[in-house]
Amino acid sequence: MFATHLHPVIYGDYPEIMKKHVGHKLPSFTPEQSKMLINSFDFIGINYYSARYTAHLPHIDPGRARFRTDQHFEERGINDYDDGLKSREGILNDTFRISYHKDHLKQLHKAIM
Repeated sequence: MFATHLHPVIYGDYPEIMKKHVGHKLPSFTPEQSKMLINSFDFIGINYYSARYTAHLPHIDPGRARFRTDQHFEERGINDYDDGLKSREGILNDTFRISYHKDHLKQLHKAIM
């Protein structure tokens, strides 16, 4: 599942199948960059709170960019608006965010157990 994302930081290059399908849209690494990439991580975080479903589309022109099928990312979580008027104490007394994370972790624990 994460092979295309982790392959460069484990092996220093993209998987061959990815290079074949993405072609010139995929940037390449110099030999020095490849050496620097190998085992360059000390932590890998995985967003587990979102699901993406895919389907095989047999008739796609790889030379044509596709908004719906090219990968894109969305940020999810708490919508936080800062108008610059909150005091330091108000920012630190963030009971809404604390409650959100506490409830989220409680539900995660229930799902695991």
